Amino acid sequence: MHFGRPRSNASSRHSAAAEEALHHAINCGSELNPSIIDAMLQICYYSRERRINELGKLASSMISTLGRLGKLDLAKQVFDNAINEGYGNIVYAYSALISAYSKSGHCNGGAGLWESACGLFNEMLYRGIDQDIYTYNTLLDAACSGGHMDVAGLLDKALDLFNEMKFTSIKLDRVSYNTSLAMYASLGRFDEAFAVGKEMESIGIKKDVVTYNALLDGFGKQGMYDKVKEYFGEIKRGHLNPNLLTYSTLISVYPKGGLYKEAMEVCREFKRQGLKADVVFYSKLIDRCIV
Repeated sequence: MHFGRPRSNASSRHSAAAEEALHHAINCGSELNPSIIDAMLQICYYSRERRINELGKLASSMISTLGRLGKLDLAKQVFDNAINEGYGNIVYAYSALISAYSKSGHCNGGAGLWESACGLFNEMLYRGIDQDIYTYNTLLDAACSGGHMDVAGLLDKALDLFNEMKFTSIKLDRVSYNTSLAMYASLGRFDEAFAVGKEMESIGIKKDVVTYNALLDGFGKQGMYDKVKEYFGEIKRGHLNPNLLTYSTLISVYPKGGLYKEAMEVCREFKRQGLKADVVFYSKLIDRCIV
């Protein structure tokens, strides 16, 4: 017996707010009225919702981390468990798994990857979960990461999504524009890429190093080496700081056009900047500058 006091122990499933509400109800006794009951129910409800939201965000972080590590099966397992336990129906969890798909490259070909990501996107609609800008951007990124945008109408589907964002309440941001620009540039469709860049600047978003990296990569794939040099110079004139991807791209592109002197200068400049090389950088350096 507990004589008017609620039993509470370490294994209690009540939240602190619920325990407080219960204590208040017992203390009020017969004086408890409907307004007090309603207030207590609201306390319990919001406490539960807050706990669900916190668990959902924790699961989302785990999914994102596993996705970056290429552990897609584990990421999907965490996601499924979160859904089954009732705290996975949030935008963060779905966006995290879509991002995990795009980073893992688990599907054979861009079309398969896109279908997997779109399946999650559509499931959000079915469950009544509002997509935010991050969800749209990760889905666009999935199209780029697949590496097969020119097959199965994938580019058109990705661009339809980009245009859909314009006609919804989703406000396009720098990531949205840069991703769309990168899609066009990677296929050598520079008129469209430049049009996206102009639209981006027209709403006050200036080109950044990510924008230029996409153009450098696109020009390099098309053998437009003079354009590569021109736009690398524009980066410097615009007082932007080239990053690791900038130098990695140049290391890969310049030797293809016989610009070995420029490639070696890029290597020296990279060293002067004090940037830390990664495996991709060294691979491109060995493949292009030495071999």
